[in-house]
Amino acid sequence: MTRPVVKRSVKRKNPVETDEDSGKDDKCGTNHETTPKEPVETAEVPVERPKRPKRPKRPKRGYHTYKNGMLNVTPKGPQMDIAKTNQESSPLFRLPREIRDIIWKYVFGDMVFEAAGPTHESRIIVFWNQSCRHHVPLLLTCRQIYSETALLPYQVCPYQVCGHNHSIMQYFFPALRKIKAIHRQHIRRVTLSVSWLVNTRSDFAEVATVFCNLLPGLQYVTFFCDLAPYTREHLGKLQTMEDNIRTYVASIRTHYPAVTFDIEGGDPEEVAEDMRSAIFGPRV
Repeated sequence: MTRPVVKRSVKRKNPVETDEDSGKDDKCGTNHETTPKEPVETAEVPVERPKRPKRPKRPKRGYHTYKNGMLNVTPKGPQMDIAKTNQESSPLFRLPREIRDIIWKYVFGDMVFEAAGPTHESRIIVFWNQSCRHHVPLLLTCRQIYSETALLPYQVCPYQVCGHNHSIMQYFFPALRKIKAIHRQHIRRVTLSVSWLVNTRSDFAEVATVFCNLLPGLQYVTFFCDLAPYTREHLGKLQTMEDNIRTYVASIRTHYPAVTFDIEGGDPEEVAEDMRSAIFGPRV
């Protein structure tokens, strides 16, 4: 059999335009050039996408905190078995809670925190006794110890501001504001340098109001009489200093009626004792 012959139609391409052809078009007056069309501006309508609900930010695994900043050390899952084992096997945790509280107070009770001044720009609160700086890491030993002792450094340790600059309170208040509110609420003791009241012209009522707003749980205020660097001329201003202390105590008592005040020294001790007797009366 012979295959049928299929005829295919081939489209010829347009011939290449030559200079002669272009010249003919020019003579005829025709113009094949086309002007480009201007793009039409269209207003883009923003597409509203449904917003995803924000996920609460959580710290790294194993370091969950409450809203007040305290660590959440409640044992969960397999940690519950570990906590139960510690309660039964640890000699420390087998002691009664009252005995453990006495031990914790011995560990943290001798610490004194001092507001950092211009010489400690990188730190807010420094240890007055540097040998005590190794006691705080005890809080990171385990969950049980943290839950029992996290607030003790604030409850039993005094926070003092000392020096001989009448503007010392200008960095004591900022130092307190750097502490979390949950911790400031448990600060019980504050020690103030009497030398701060030598030539001060502060508004005691305003200072006491700020002081009380920062430390709502204050119970003890001690005025430390350290007058060694002062000369006899400065010691002649004791009456003015006593009046300033009386005004300051009265301003604080308007916010804290039950606060206990005391004066300790220092150099010279006789001055501190005389000042205490003049302001608060003789010791009982």
